[in-house]
Amino acid sequence: MQYLDRIDAIEARARAINLTLGELAKDASVHPSTVMRWRSGTCDPKHRTLQRILGRLEDALEKRELAILTELKSRFCDRPAA
Repeated sequence: MQYLDRIDAIEARARAINLTLGELAKDASVHPSTVMRWRSGTCDPKHRTLQRILGRLEDALEKRELAILTELKSRFCDRPAA
C-alpha cells in the first residue's frame, strides 16, 4: 500500500492527457487485474513494472507535446504561398 500515492500521481498525470492508468498499464503489458490489486492494496507494484508504465507515460507526453508544437508551428510560422 506504500505505492498508492505514486500510483495516484501517475494516474493524475495520465488523465491530464486523456489517458487512464489502465491504458498505460495495458501498453506496458500489465494485466488490468494487477492494477486492481494495486488499488485495493492487495499487492504493491514491482519497481520494474512502474518503470515500464512511466516509460509509456513519458512516450505519451512526448507525443502530446510534439503534436502541440507542430500545431503551433503550422498556425504561427508557416507562411502562405505567395
